[in-house]
Amino acid sequence: MRTHHGLFCFRLLMLALLFTAISSAGLVQAVAGDVPPPALDSYLLPDGRVDLDALRAAGYQGPVNFDGYRLAPGTRMPVSDAKLPGDEFWIMTFPDPTLDGSASAAVVWDDQLVVVVSGVLYRWTNGNWEILNAEINGWAYALAVHGDDLIVGGEFTIAGGVVANRIARFDGQDWHALGYGMNDRVEALTTYGGLLVAAGEFTVAGAGYANRIAAWDGLAWSPLGDGLNDEVEALAEYDGMLYTAGDFTSAGPMIVNHIAAWDGDSWSALANGTDSDVQALAVHDGRLIAGGNFSSAGMVPAHGVAAWNGGSWSALGGGFGDWATCLADVDGVLYAGRGYSSGGALIYRWDDPLWTPMTGEESDLEITVMLDYAGLLFISAYSWDGDHGMYVFDGAEWSGLVGDGFSDSILAMTIYDGDLIIAGEFTHAGNIAAGCIVRWDGTDWYPLGSGLADDDDWIVALAVHDGQLYAGGHFSEIGGVPARNIACWNGSGWSALGYGLDGYSEYSPVRALVSHDGQLVAGGEFEYSGADPMDGVASWNGASWTNLEAGSY
Repeated sequence: MRTHHGLFCFRLLMLALLFTAISSAGLVQAVAGDVPPPALDSYLLPDGRVDLDALRAAGYQGPVNFDGYRLAPGTRMPVSDAKLPGDEFWIMTFPDPTLDGSASAAVVWDDQLVVVVSGVLYRWTNGNWEILNAEINGWAYALAVHGDDLIVGGEFTIAGGVVANRIARFDGQDWHALGYGMNDRVEALTTYGGLLVAAGEFTVAGAGYANRIAAWDGLAWSPLGDGLNDEVEALAEYDGMLYTAGDFTSAGPMIVNHIAAWDGDSWSALANGTDSDVQALAVHDGRLIAGGNFSSAGMVPAHGVAAWNGGSWSALGGGFGDWATCLADVDGVLYAGRGYSSGGALIYRWDDPLWTPMTGEESDLEITVMLDYAGLLFISAYSWDGDHGMYVFDGAEWSGLVGDGFSDSILAMTIYDGDLIIAGEFTHAGNIAAGCIVRWDGTDWYPLGSGLADDDDWIVALAVHDGQLYAGGHFSEIGGVPARNIACWNGSGWSALGYGLDGYSEYSPVRALVSHDGQLVAGGEFEYSGADPMDGVASWNGASWTNLEAGSY
């Protein structure tokens, strides 16, 4: 899902100003409700199915708190039926519920595994995946632990209702900004010398310039020298120094070729560096291991992976024919995950002096995350065709972690007419064509008309108002009916709300809906309805839209 962060941040500030101007009996109370939305477990049977009889008896309509739950129809299927040598050793290490999607980052925090999947944070606790209060409005790419807190970096600008530009701190209950954050995305995080170090594509950190890398001392951001001239993709501490890797070729005036070391005062090169980008770093057997899309390191032939001992480069065998996207040391064993290519194994283990393939050949998958968690190798894989999976390997046994419920992310849920309504970015719920929105009657999934037809469209907000269901998001047509970013479902068909809500940029979605004081209120990034200007917050009276400027409602 794509967003325009600056405009979205402005709209959210407008929305916050509007809410501040409302009395305690007004819209803020309506958004939260006189009574908090019921938890999903209020309507669950012991076996996890939704108790529609209890739901209907309660007569409730409106939002549901589904934090910590994942919905899926039917029985999950194994990751693959393919037979490979060693299959007799594979077991299910993580039981259901599982996650839909590949992880972009993972870390162990508070003795729990935390992962980012499709921009949402989950933690593995008590044998289940649980959403980690991850109220961020964009993608997360990096995770780290600093002190007792979880640090998240990415492309978002809001975390838990707090303005937090591309980086935020979670203390277990609340989100906090780290100063003014960054002006572009954060892709890597680590700690070094008691400082939190962030790297990525930004050129400003806090109130000052910081080329792609900066350190946080708890109060303010500071640059690391002159920084780097291009994207940083990986960070690691080795032998008392901070190492950075990525697409860059210089640190200030110094040529460093894709990998550099920081000693606390200045940058230094690692011999001649590598001949192409470095995407992963790990420490193994007293050496720094670099993985990436290179064929040489320090003039030494090294296909996709090489070792640095503090003074010189060496190859690790003959490499493995592809570039390494991920590296991990698990109990003294080095593993490498390869990038998308024309073939070869997905995962390799270093058995000096050779790389041993740990899987069969896969031509269309790429490893996105590798992590040591409690002596297990945690792996996430992704396919450009949209397939994805999550796996665990303990050195002899492995298991697949993949869900088959929805084809993409769930972004909203509510109860309407006694049924559970689910909306998001998915095109299928189980084997049902869904068009980003479906209903569950306690037994089966059903589409709401034909839903959204464009693969780039999505629904992110649902509300029940005046006995009808309203959906907001990014779309121009729903159920074959032209409708700009918002529409109404009356139980049998979709209809537009006047001219809808739109903006001057390609993406001007409706992101929030609430029923208040006899009107439907929408919030988002829109700027007009027909010829009438709208400042990101508007109300619908059943016939027309009214602009709600801050303090006017």
